Amino acid sequence: MLKVLDHASRMCDGVTRRELMRIGGIKQWAVHGTSDAIGAYPASHPVSPGDIVATIYHQLGIDPHLMLPDVTGRPTPVAHGGTPIWEIIDA
Repeated sequence: MLKVLDHASRMCDGVTRRELMRIGGIKQWAVHGTSDAIGAYPASHPVSPGDIVATIYHQLGIDPHLMLPDVTGRPTPVAHGGTPIWEIIDA
C-alpha cells in the first residue's frame, strides 16, 4: 500500500524493492523477478538481503557460505544464509 505523506513524499509498506548493483561481473540493466499488480509483493523470484550480500561477496571472491565466529565463538554465516543471485551474474 502506498502512503502519500503530507509533505509530498511517499512511503511504501510493501516488501518489494529496487537494488542497484554496479560491481564487476553483474549484468548491466538486469531485472530479476516481478512484482504483483500493485508492486507491493514479489510475484516471482523473491530475493532476501542475504542473497544480495552473498552475490556481492561472490563477486569479490569471498565464499558466501563462509562461517566466522561471533563474539561468543559461535559460527555465523557471513551472508546471513543467502545464496548468490546467479541469474544476474555475468558469466
